[in-house]
Amino acid sequence: MDTCFGDLLLDTKYFVDLKLNVNESNTQTEDFRRNFLSYLGVACQVPNVLCSGLNLFLHTGGGNFTKRIIISLIITVLMFIVSVALAILDSSDWPRLFFYISMASIVLMSMGSGVYQNCIYGLAAKLPMKFSNAILVGTNISGTLAASFNVLSIAVVPDLRTAVIYSFVSAIFILLLALDTYFALPLTHFYKYYEQLTMKALVDRKLVARSPPYWLIFKQIWPQCFNVFFVFFVTLTNFPAVLINILPLDQNFILPSIYFIPVTCFLCFNFFAMFGNILANWIRWPGPCFLWIPVFLRSLMIPYFMLCNYKPDHRVLPVLINNDWAYIGMSVFHGLTSGYCSSLAMMFVPWSVEREHTTTAGMMAAFFLILGVFCGVNFSFFISWLVETRLF
Repeated sequence: MDTCFGDLLLDTKYFVDLKLNVNESNTQTEDFRRNFLSYLGVACQVPNVLCSGLNLFLHTGGGNFTKRIIISLIITVLMFIVSVALAILDSSDWPRLFFYISMASIVLMSMGSGVYQNCIYGLAAKLPMKFSNAILVGTNISGTLAASFNVLSIAVVPDLRTAVIYSFVSAIFILLLALDTYFALPLTHFYKYYEQLTMKALVDRKLVARSPPYWLIFKQIWPQCFNVFFVFFVTLTNFPAVLINILPLDQNFILPSIYFIPVTCFLCFNFFAMFGNILANWIRWPGPCFLWIPVFLRSLMIPYFMLCNYKPDHRVLPVLINNDWAYIGMSVFHGLTSGYCSSLAMMFVPWSVEREHTTTAGMMAAFFLILGVFCGVNFSFFISWLVETRLF
């Protein structure tokens, strides 16, 4: 789902178990290790939301995204290069400085990610519906590859530092490829055709030099903005914060314990979310007026996962779902519905407005997507507290 969360399990082990595990008596370093996911969530999501919102409201008259996209990608690539350098260097003598540099680089990555995502959804909204969905498909394909790499690294790469370096270098390669293909995009006749249609609509309405009518656009697309927000709110409440802490009940389960979380949490979610994205290209039911129903019903998955074997060593609530296959089945359904419902909502957004407003509508939906991620990540802390606290 973002730069910071795509390979979370591997990165958490790298930061917590390798780079920050220096046996210091300093309580601050121990705090960094114990609350690393909290620091990571803030460093990822706050800049992401802020930059996405700023990029939306600084957008005027159809907008030229080239400079924004190039700068955001270059910043992200540079921060990954910094991450590779930090992985190579021995930071055992300066763990706190390593932590601060890492958090600063994650903040800059997230700023670039917020701008880049917002612009790309705006560009895709000019094109037929399936191209807005293609972004989500690509996101979950990358998540599936990252999760597969995580499982593979456990099996064949014994050195965690080497595995992380490979992961960061792969990310750099993919970002450079994205930069290269962006320059090729305006050269295609397909993109030129839809760009000309959008510009003609703007010229006909005399909107080229004017700011978009944000409120008018929002009134037309707010049901889909809610759908986008709530899909990702529920998804990020559960994944990865809750699912990563659900442990197997059967010690003789078919999956060895070392693979249980990488497979049932990360690989399972990303693969089936990708499948749900692809399925939405062929089946588009329910329609825009009724999509909110399955989107809202997905909220029942939050208490379901709470009643699985979540945080068994710290929970005070009883474990009522005491079958590993019942958990895995719902994990599959969670990923599938996340991909399917998010794709439908994002595809319905540009369909709900006039052509001259599709770019702004796409960017607005991208903002609500990131806002849903932000709220879901933070709500997961409440879920953790609720499971661990005796209320009565």
